[in-house]
Amino acid sequence: MKKVYFKIIVPCYNSDYIEQCLQSVEDQTIQDFKIVIINDMAEDDTFERAKKFAEKYDNIILLDPGKKLYNGGARNVGIRYNVPSEYTLYLDNDDWLDSNISLEELHKTAEENNKPDFIRLAYCHLAGEEKTYVYLTDDNPKDLVNSIYVAPWTKCVKTSLVVEYPENTLIEDVVQHIAQADNVETGAVCKTPITVWNRNNVNSCSRKENQATLQNGKRESSIYRNVADLMDLQCKHDYCEEHRKFRVAAYKDMVRRDDKDFM
Repeated sequence: MKKVYFKIIVPCYNSDYIEQCLQSVEDQTIQDFKIVIINDMAEDDTFERAKKFAEKYDNIILLDPGKKLYNGGARNVGIRYNVPSEYTLYLDNDDWLDSNISLEELHKTAEENNKPDFIRLAYCHLAGEEKTYVYLTDDNPKDLVNSIYVAPWTKCVKTSLVVEYPENTLIEDVVQHIAQADNVETGAVCKTPITVWNRNNVNSCSRKENQATLQNGKRESSIYRNVADLMDLQCKHDYCEEHRKFRVAAYKDMVRRDDKDFM
């Protein structure tokens, strides 16, 4: 397979926005990418719609593990699938790229900064019709690990340095964020918003009204699993170890207080 600049990993679960997500990538001014879509046992026709969309493009790879893996496990399937690439980028199937120059601007940032290990990404928060642009400025691993913005789509990482996610849990991003910051040395900031974080998806597991019942009651076990994963994580950099300990204490306190509002 020919090497591309961007490998874009998209876990596929219930979504009314899958076509908009994929079309936003296909409409990019730079076409140096492959999209890897992983079926996470969508309960509706989302994956079938993704298949139909993929028939129009030869740069989409469809993977169907045949079992429920949740976001982290689904992303790991995409990580492990060998697509020779410079960078890996994550996109959820209810989100999309902000404009048709998003990848062009990201490519420009990488080249102008001597291809850093990671690039911090600005994004657009969409709730209803209201758009709020968030600009992230962490350009080194120490600041990155301490940031509250841990979502996978807030950073673009060299493919060779990508760290896998905890599996079988709804809380996969915190542990991976710390481990990822521990595995990079150089960074840069892309000042152009890349992803639209769409808060209008009624099926999203990050919506509080869904947390008690969504996805086979995994929420509470995921909180305990997150504490265990944090306690087991081993960091080589002091700043990552300090943040790991901070997170462990915070999450253990939440478990003790039985905070039902936390996700």
